[in-house]
Amino acid sequence: FGQDSDYSSNLCNILSEIEEEWIIVWYEDAFITKKVNNQLVLDIVTEAVNKNIDYLKLTVDFPLYYGKPNQNFGPIPRGVKYRSAMGMALYHRKTLDKILIPGLSAWQLDKSTDNDKLDCEFYALNSKYRFNRPFEIINSVIKGKWQRNAPAFLNKEGLSNLIPTRHKQSLKDYLYIKLYLFRVELYFLFQIYWKN
Repeated sequence: FGQDSDYSSNLCNILSEIEEEWIIVWYEDAFITKKVNNQLVLDIVTEAVNKNIDYLKLTVDFPLYYGKPNQNFGPIPRGVKYRSAMGMALYHRKTLDKILIPGLSAWQLDKSTDNDKLDCEFYALNSKYRFNRPFEIINSVIKGKWQRNAPAFLNKEGLSNLIPTRHKQSLKDYLYIKLYLFRVELYFLFQIYWKN
């Protein structure tokens, strides 16, 4: 697909060769760690396609939908961080074309708030799926370093030769991210139950 460039430009080049209307983008450093609940994934994706939504985040992490428990997914309000986070998501092609900005890395796209200006709705899985995940993953690389649990996983999978290629995330950074996500989730739960 031509010369290697930034994440967004590379993905634009790949997409120029794909004619599909619906696309699942997945990071190459996100490994599935347990058996996938194929039927649940199929049901969720089929529902999203039938409803013709713009974007559905497929991982069970922030941001989540904290609405009615009988719904598989729901909208992520404007102004929420990582509302249109790249990767591990189902995209309508037209939405992905709008999100990608040549020259930007995946991290820059994740942090961008430009999605709030788009005429698109972004959805996340219901928080109930924290206890029945469609699939379990490990994000092995965070900000260019192995996530704390990644080396053990790589060893188990026979990929120990990859470990020396990166530094390992510090305990301080690992705890910071965990505490940040916990604090954000508490904030959202408080907002929901306080309003009710």
